[in-house]
Amino acid sequence: MSCSADSLHGIVNLTGPIKLSDIEKISSEEFFPLSFSFSSQSTIPVILGRNHIEGNLNDSCFYNGKRYNLLDIQICSVLHNGYKLPTENQTPVAECILTYKPAATDNPVSAILLCLPIYFGDPSYDGYFKQIVTDSDITCGYDNQTGKIYDGEEKYAVNDASLSKCIKTCCDDTNCLAYTFQNGKCSIKHTIPNLLSTNDSSTISGKINRGQTAARSCSSASSSSSASPSNIKTVESLFYNKDGTTDHRILSYQACFETVTENLELLNKYSIHVTHFSKGIRMNPTIYRELLLKLQGNLIPYQFPPVLRNFERTLLKYRMSDGKKIPTESSTSGELYSTALTCCSKEFKNFFKYSILPNRSKTTNKAGGASSDGSSCKRYTTEQYKCVPFNELTDLSGNVVIPGNMTLEQIRKKREEMKNKLNKPQEKGDKTTLTSGQIEGIIGGSIGGIIFIFLLYSGFKYFLSRKVDTNLTAEFNPKSE
Repeated sequence: MSCSADSLHGIVNLTGPIKLSDIEKISSEEFFPLSFSFSSQSTIPVILGRNHIEGNLNDSCFYNGKRYNLLDIQICSVLHNGYKLPTENQTPVAECILTYKPAATDNPVSAILLCLPIYFGDPSYDGYFKQIVTDSDITCGYDNQTGKIYDGEEKYAVNDASLSKCIKTCCDDTNCLAYTFQNGKCSIKHTIPNLLSTNDSSTISGKINRGQTAARSCSSASSSSSASPSNIKTVESLFYNKDGTTDHRILSYQACFETVTENLELLNKYSIHVTHFSKGIRMNPTIYRELLLKLQGNLIPYQFPPVLRNFERTLLKYRMSDGKKIPTESSTSGELYSTALTCCSKEFKNFFKYSILPNRSKTTNKAGGASSDGSSCKRYTTEQYKCVPFNELTDLSGNVVIPGNMTLEQIRKKREEMKNKLNKPQEKGDKTTLTSGQIEGIIGGSIGGIIFIFLLYSGFKYFLSRKVDTNLTAEFNPKSE
């Protein structure tokens, strides 16, 4: 899996703002070149080591028809700088990087890197990491709302608390119905008072849903329950909203990096395909700070997994001499060096691609809201299925299938009512409406009567014609006397 001579080298950082004209020059006519396969999870992911997050190793992606399996998830210091799209003005505080390894030895690149910057702001695509913080040791369901505060009576307060400790305190108090978390203070409520909006995104309020069952978990996008596997967010939530929509925009490139010996001699080259999701992940600052605490308080650089580099040292710094790289520093942990590139350069135009991540199949009806049976759970529609087996009333998820805005059960019921209406006499004033069977009988009898009259008339006509013929014969052929 070596690199071509004209490949980009290391992690590429962009200098200068990205202009719309720059995007137009590298826009791909096709959709996002990668396809995903996500798997469900039965347990909440946990942090492994310094900055590694437990991922589902059954997740995979396909690049150029080749499969790559998820190997590693890291939250690290910002790896890509200068990737602000023309509509973005924020600077990321961290970066989430998912590393996928080749499923076969003939795959064209050594690894796929999916990179998502982390920003402060209104939460989006943050569910996978938020559950690591908020669901720790919490045994009941709850609903959280950012930027909201309960103004009612405070039964008692817990100081120097984290959000997860606040929720757990309320959950463990059988009289607690609601809570407000603000600046490390947890206010416990034994009633559910008025909920007021604030301009402080670090203020979070919620209420406890005691006895919440898994069947109702789909009624709220912000609810959570550690006891229900159906509530657990998967890696898919980093890329897609609950209804399958997304607003991710992608800048991608292919690059190489080198490994060296202990004596700083060049050893091997490795090719990586890097995809940067510029919209990234947006997190509530309080949630992010709690996550940072679980990462031992600070961020470390991204580390290329040892198994993918044969446990070799990576080249970290070098100098150029007569067009050749002279290694000056290596990394045993797998850090990668970076190179700077301007958006107006030939290399940017030739090696970078801009594309849009397409939506996945949505699970809402055509109205985009609750299903037609009045429940808050979103349903699948028949249009979403292509050669996928499902029974008459439910889809593969156990939900009722909706053709349009009616369930098949409602259509069958309506059909039965119409059938019964046609086959049952209904009085209307002094008149009686005949059933379809009676109408058919009358029509059949009428047709039979007409045929009988027609046959009778034809026979009578034939009899008269025979009589006339006999008289004429007698007149022109008189008998001899």
